[in-house]
Amino acid sequence: MTDKQDVRMVPVELDDEMIRVSLAVEWPATYRTHLRHPDDGKGQAAKTEALIARERKRWSAMLAAAPSVQPDREVIERLTKFANSLTGEFSSVVMPAKVAKQAAEDIRAALTVQPDGWRDISTAPDSDHKPFVVQAFSVRTAGGVIYTSDPVCVWRNLDGSFARWKQDFAPTHWMPLPAPPAALQPVAQKEEG
Repeated sequence: MTDKQDVRMVPVELDDEMIRVSLAVEWPATYRTHLRHPDDGKGQAAKTEALIARERKRWSAMLAAAPSVQPDREVIERLTKFANSLTGEFSSVVMPAKVAKQAAEDIRAALTVQPDGWRDISTAPDSDHKPFVVQAFSVRTAGGVIYTSDPVCVWRNLDGSFARWKQDFAPTHWMPLPAPPAALQPVAQKEEG
């Protein structure tokens, strides 16, 4: 890796859309709109599944060979101290308490982002009723089974619980919702004159 190389955080696992786009480079007509087209016969479906497996294997190999970006521990410690000072009893920063609290939460959340975008649940939004996604990773259930839940879109209830979370155990991680596709963004109304 060179000093000037652009580095981005990417998912550890490919999702279907990433695979579709990758396959569309080589076969644009086949994978222009669907990864698994409902009209595919058994032969095409089997070919697609083999290609999906190949893409996943390639992705794993590329990630294994990719350079690892390590966070600067000194910078993290300074930012953590600053975040704590924003909401601490002896804060020297003069700003409304709500703004200070949000700034501190934003800094803490940024410091806890996992490479795949998941953040520790302790940094999840409080009770602003904005939706976000939660998931429980490798939780030991009452029966002793290690379980990873499906991701669920939730928001915080006034009591701090997660609306729509139906598991008997708490989620372990969260991430913000992505922006909606451009096609679904509100379009400004033209004034008729």
